[in-house]
Amino acid sequence: MDMNLNATLVGELLLVFAIVMTFIGYFTALKTGRSPFVTALITFFCSLLPPLGLIFIAALITHSPKKTVIKD
Repeated sequence: MDMNLNATLVGELLLVFAIVMTFIGYFTALKTGRSPFVTALITFFCSLLPPLGLIFIAALITHSPKKTVIKD
C-alpha cells in the first residue's frame, strides 16, 4: 500500500495548522496582556514553518504576564 501525498493536501494541512496556531496565539496573548492582533499575525507567519510556530507558542506561553502600573 503506497500512500501519496500531493502538494494540495500538504498545503491544506499547513493552512489548517497555521489557523489553529493563530487562534491559540491570539487567546494566549489576550491572557498575558500582550497586543493580541500583532501576536496573532506573527503566530500565523511563524506557523507556516511548523517547528517555528510551535517554538513561538511555547515562548508565548512561558512568558510572564505583562505587569501594569497604576498611577494615582
